[in-house]
Amino acid sequence: LLQLTTKLFSSIQCVAEVAYDLVSPSQHRRSSPSFQHPADLREGLVNAYQVVTTDLSSRASSIQHAAVYNHSTKGITSAVGGVLREIPPTLLLPFITLPKVIPQLSNGVKNHLKPS
Repeated sequence: LLQLTTKLFSSIQCVAEVAYDLVSPSQHRRSSPSFQHPADLREGLVNAYQVVTTDLSSRASSIQHAAVYNHSTKGITSAVGGVLREIPPTLLLPFITLPKVIPQLSNGVKNHLKPS
């Protein structure tokens, strides 16, 4: 059941990342840190926390960059437009982050219940 859940969420993540790439105004590729399989539930929670904080800080810096860059080049109206263009990718962020968190937690639970 845990493996099926992990596969389901990885396919949801794939679809969400494609949608993110389509609506994102910036052309940079998202990269996520790679984690080793958690040995227990605690390590799974730590990895999941790191995924969430990395994604949130990346999204916040993208919004900040859009506001600062557009304000410095074309003024306040452009800054507002730049921030508004960042809303669709921000709304997709939970659908990208959650599928990265679930495998960390489920692998942690699986390894906690049946240590190698």
